[in-house]
Amino acid sequence: MKRSFVFLGLAPFVLTGAVFGASVTRSFNPATYTPGQQVTVTLTVSATGAAAQAIEDHAPAGWTVSNASDSGNASGTRAAWFFLDGNNRTLTYQATPPSGQSGPKTFTGEGAFDGATSAIGGSSTISTAGGASARVTRSFNPTSYTPGQPVTVTLAVTPGGAAAQAIEDHSPAGWTVASASDGGNASGTRVAWFFLDGNNRSLTYQATPPAGESGAKTFSGEGAFDGSTEAIGGSSTISLMTGPPPCTTATKLCLDNNRFTLTLDFKAAGGQQGAAQVAKERDGVLPAGTPNSGAFWFFDAGNWEMLVKVLNGCGLNNNYWVFFAATTNVEFKLTVTDTQTNSTKQYTNPLNNAALPVQDINAFATCP
Repeated sequence: MKRSFVFLGLAPFVLTGAVFGASVTRSFNPATYTPGQQVTVTLTVSATGAAAQAIEDHAPAGWTVSNASDSGNASGTRAAWFFLDGNNRTLTYQATPPSGQSGPKTFTGEGAFDGATSAIGGSSTISTAGGASARVTRSFNPTSYTPGQPVTVTLAVTPGGAAAQAIEDHSPAGWTVASASDGGNASGTRVAWFFLDGNNRSLTYQATPPAGESGAKTFSGEGAFDGSTEAIGGSSTISLMTGPPPCTTATKLCLDNNRFTLTLDFKAAGGQQGAAQVAKERDGVLPAGTPNSGAFWFFDAGNWEMLVKVLNGCGLNNNYWVFFAATTNVEFKLTVTDTQTNSTKQYTNPLNNAALPVQDINAFATCP
């Protein structure tokens, strides 16, 4: 196979084809900045088995970066890393705003995985600190978009004691907004709210990209609190989903790029029964886990009952493996389906029986 090389300012990058699902997300600690004081920037890298990965992030103009972890290069406003492996990792660096800096500032960056490049997601805008200052932060679910499919936009509002608050957000050109919560007005690309109180709240709306949309797109908006206006912080840029479309729901777990679907039904001694719920991350994103593993709960979202994973053992015994461990004596039935072949495997536990761990290395003879 002929290989080509792209130079990303770090090292030659071997192109072996797109890696579906690879991503980088950014977060700040603290979530706001104080001029002259360092902010820790964390980049969470999901490499999804890429053979090579290059990460590059840029602080706002006038800021300085330093202390890049994992032998990264930090110079001026730029921090960069290059790795010849497919490991997931958490990278950090320090970004320091200059004296006198004010207002919201934006970070930009990208990750390249075997030649497939996408913008860094997560938080991109950081605002000045100010004690109990009013602010609005934006987040997306899912964190990337599929043309024609709605994205849930959440605006977390902290009015800082203001007596009145007005919130306005704008989706990218050509998108449509709808279903604004809390009596908000959604029309065209604009959604807006007005409240005569100082309550914290979480506002949501749906933003739908048009068919054929591509590339990274930017949202913009602002919050006004007792007449003082500030740009909405948090995530502002959302990129086109490069992997398979979302599959996991509240009661269905999808693993291995949506090839395998898992559902779990239960019945308790008191008669309570139903479909187990897929465990979520703390920010509400489905599912909690990794591309090949997840968890379910029965009665309480904070009490996970089963950890399950589907592993590719094709190189070892020409089978996909199903492993799970359930810390329960509740009756249950776990159903695993290979959507590529429509073959199904079920695992059960009787009521009042302490469930034993299962390591089925011959679950699906459906390789590759």
